[in-house]
Amino acid sequence: MRRLWPLLLLVLLLLPGLPPLLRAGLVYGAERAGFRLEVGRVRGYALLGLLREGLELEGQGISLKAGRLRLDYQLLGLLGGRLPLKVALSDAEVAL
Repeated sequence: MRRLWPLLLLVLLLLPGLPPLLRAGLVYGAERAGFRLEVGRVRGYALLGLLREGLELEGQGISLKAGRLRLDYQLLGLLGGRLPLKVALSDAEVAL
């Protein structure tokens, strides 16, 4: 059993970086917030930041189409009551 702990820890650390899980989490979160999301490619690590390519987001009076959207954040900042966030868009059209 002691040999399984390092393997279990490794699996738990790798899960937030798997593209299918990232995509599923993004689509689920967008739907729960009342948005329709289509995303082509997702890369990154869910705990630190994400890069989305081929993104279309619509809902609640907002329309966003972007070739690339990069979100950098530090979730540990939430412990202090704030979320440091950096957003970078390229090839984007936004309608509010």
